[in-house]
Amino acid sequence: MELSTPIEYIKGIGPERAKLIKSVLDIHKVEDFMTFYPIRYIDKSKIFKVGELAEISNEIPLKGRITDIQEVAYAKGRRMVAKFRDETGTMELVWFKYSKWMKEQIPLNTEVIIFGRVQVFNNVFSMAHPEIEKNENKDNSATLLPVYPGSEKLTKRGINNRLFQNVLLDIVANIPSFIEENLPAGLMKGLKLISRVEACQNIHFPKNMQWQKAADRRLKFEEAFFFQLGYGLKKKHNKTSSLGNPFPLVGDYFNGFYENNLPFDLTNAQKRVLKEIRNDMKLPVQMNRLLQGDVGSGKTMVALLSMLIALDNGFQSCLMAPTEILAQQHFNGISDLLYGTGVEVKLL
Repeated sequence: MELSTPIEYIKGIGPERAKLIKSVLDIHKVEDFMTFYPIRYIDKSKIFKVGELAEISNEIPLKGRITDIQEVAYAKGRRMVAKFRDETGTMELVWFKYSKWMKEQIPLNTEVIIFGRVQVFNNVFSMAHPEIEKNENKDNSATLLPVYPGSEKLTKRGINNRLFQNVLLDIVANIPSFIEENLPAGLMKGLKLISRVEACQNIHFPKNMQWQKAADRRLKFEEAFFFQLGYGLKKKHNKTSSLGNPFPLVGDYFNGFYENNLPFDLTNAQKRVLKEIRNDMKLPVQMNRLLQGDVGSGKTMVALLSMLIALDNGFQSCLMAPTEILAQQHFNGISDLLYGTGVEVKLL
């Protein structure tokens, strides 16, 4: 098994299941499964009993046996109802949507762990559409079992959470041979980050919640770190290797508008920012700048004055807006400000 191994060659999947997984989950190779992260975990260290249940909002696990399954007719169709029993009592399991295949796959009179949200209906505790796991895990020391994203389309074909657990157990066992560390040791030590191997193992089958949180933190940092690193390298390239057009002139368009058409005096903050922008525009490198200010503080006026500098240097400008309504408002406002200056304004 390698990172590039197609998923049809993974034990338990095969060509037909692989085709469906590719179309629904966009998972094509072993490497894709490594980043197919759980959406939550079943904590086996705290198994509830039927006799101590209350109607609660959290999803909880119970251990027992399913002893009976029936299809029951009701006003809007049929539902499937099963009896779940442990040494302290009995409750109902309910499926409002199900298939013949699903019914056949439910293990009867075998110890299972069910997982879901408990409700009370007609003074009887019930759990709708529970997740069911046979109480057998290859890693008997694991107390946190991953729950992976799925769909009804996949479940009908036997592609369920148990299959994903088995697949990921095999992949996780090979992780030390798959990947290498990609962060400097000094950085990891300073930020108290666990290794990449430990993170990939514990995001799928954590030793405990502390390890899961450490894995989540490491993987999030890694993603942000390389995004920022790539952005920084691109920015450095733009400033050193990718030359643009300098705008050294501040001419008649800018000065004429500033002296004759400016509807209000600029604040000291606007003057300072405008000076910084003018200095940037003199250089033949791309300017990246975020101008922050409250609504009505004059950001658009600073943008317009910057556009007039471009016009003084023989270039057009485009003011982009995120919505059509805002674009129309800017067009109307700038058209009024530039009336009589000879500057042509268009709405694209």
